[in-house]
Amino acid sequence: MTTTSLCSLSDADPQVSPSDPVTGIRPFSSGAWSEALLARLAADCLYSEWDAVDEAMSQLSPEAGAIDPTIHFIFSHAEFLALAALRLSEAEAKRVLHPALTTYWAALPLSVWEGAVANYRSMWISLLGDGDAQAILSLQGRLSFLGEALPVLAVPMDWMAFRHLGALPASIVDVARDQAPALLVAAWRQGEGSLLQRVLLRTHGPAEIWPSSLIGKRALAAFRKRVPESLATRMTAALDDSDQGVFWPQPDDYKATVVNLPLLMGIWAASGIAMGWWRRQGRMHQVMTVHAFDPIWFQVAYSQGVKIALAHGLPSISHGECAS
Repeated sequence: MTTTSLCSLSDADPQVSPSDPVTGIRPFSSGAWSEALLARLAADCLYSEWDAVDEAMSQLSPEAGAIDPTIHFIFSHAEFLALAALRLSEAEAKRVLHPALTTYWAALPLSVWEGAVANYRSMWISLLGDGDAQAILSLQGRLSFLGEALPVLAVPMDWMAFRHLGALPASIVDVARDQAPALLVAAWRQGEGSLLQRVLLRTHGPAEIWPSSLIGKRALAAFRKRVPESLATRMTAALDDSDQGVFWPQPDDYKATVVNLPLLMGIWAASGIAMGWWRRQGRMHQVMTVHAFDPIWFQVAYSQGVKIALAHGLPSISHGECAS
């Protein structure tokens, strides 16, 4: 079983507890996170070890980001991370919604959020019997909190509110307009008043050192490789890097990775395609470098990518994440 060291939960050395005789999973008091434990937590909102998650997460240092192998291990488990965002206390959730971890949250597909929300609502019904009213009230507050605490989650949480609460936030109204894909692309990069010009290009001068990693080209190639034919047909314009497509039509320019990467990440998150490709530690380091160059731009571009994908009729609704 794959494990990674977890800081002691008390001043004294933790006592190693025996594995659960049924599941073979060692609880937190053993001092280790494991794939099996994260999978069990992700699958069961009422699993007893959830009571210890707040304390265990409080031992982490979110500002370390992907440099910390324990943080990378935990935050790379998409289903656990999405459910933890709903299940943790608000104080602990706010702590782990740290700007240094933005790219891990951005690498959560909408399909994974769907599964987490369904699990969360089931928890309330199990606890209260007819608990859906309480689930809706709690979910409404938590989705709003998540979108405000970490802006990159604003549009994904608006989509969850639309899907599960019948809400119609402004970002979803944008998606539902006639000719929405064309309008969103135009707002994104066409003309002097575009988001690209106003938020990024006029903010940074040519004398600045822009991240020059090839991660942008590699990410687009990986996405195209994974796109089913039916999806590729709908997304032809979005995947094009010519003047007619959504991506900046200068793929070899030194600014291209910063311009295109967060947009692609948003499109990918809403496409229904698994995002395991992003969660390799080396790639996450590179994405974090792009994010650190201009966090506001990263959030704006990611959000626009999610909206463009939704306007194209994505994702097909499914829960969880397939291997990628």
